[in-house]
Amino acid sequence: MNDTTGKKSATRNSETRPKQVIAKSAGKKADEAKKQAEADIAVVVGCKARIAEAFYDMGEALSRLAAPGVALVVGFSSFEQLCEQALDLSVTQAKRLISIVKNVPRAEALKMGQTRAAALVELAEATPQADTAMTLSRKTLALPSGEKVNLRTASTRQLQAAAREVRAASRQSTPARGRTVREADRKVATRLERAFHDLGAEGVRVAAIAGNPGAGASLRIEGLDVESVGLLGRVAKRLAAG
Repeated sequence: MNDTTGKKSATRNSETRPKQVIAKSAGKKADEAKKQAEADIAVVVGCKARIAEAFYDMGEALSRLAAPGVALVVGFSSFEQLCEQALDLSVTQAKRLISIVKNVPRAEALKMGQTRAAALVELAEATPQADTAMTLSRKTLALPSGEKVNLRTASTRQLQAAAREVRAASRQSTPARGRTVREADRKVATRLERAFHDLGAEGVRVAAIAGNPGAGASLRIEGLDVESVGLLGRVAKRLAAG
């Protein structure tokens, strides 16, 4: 009787041990899999952060490479040739990245991403006013069609569509030959508008308007309310100081 009981107990123990070993092994593998998964998540998150910053780093490097004479130093006849042969990068893409760096601060560009930053720069270049990507990003824009777009909340696709509409309207209303705005006049308008914004008048828009053939451009100031007229003197002093 006792021998039979002992044999049954031994049989149960021998059946249980492999199950315990299997369970322990499975638990160890699960822990290892969890650690690996957590490490992989950290890798992906780190790579995403580097990718997000990479476009701005590229833009800064391209901006330096685009400087006069740099391409010649490294054996290329032009910046365009350098892009195509050394970088396998289209000139259009290179100039887009450079324009982001020139017009959008790093922190803001990384926050909004490459595509949105490029869309804002493109829209700023299309508008007749002396807009910048950053001033546009905070305003509501009235399109030639009459539609108003809140650029704070608009999608990137909406920004791109707005730029196309503004460019199309601008082509249709191109002034007659000889009535053009010089780059120097545009820069004055941009500096003037930026000075107003720095002094708190963010609603002010300044545009350089083409004059008669052979004559300089005029400046059109919009959005300056009567209470802010006193800023004109301070703005003038800023411009005079350079």
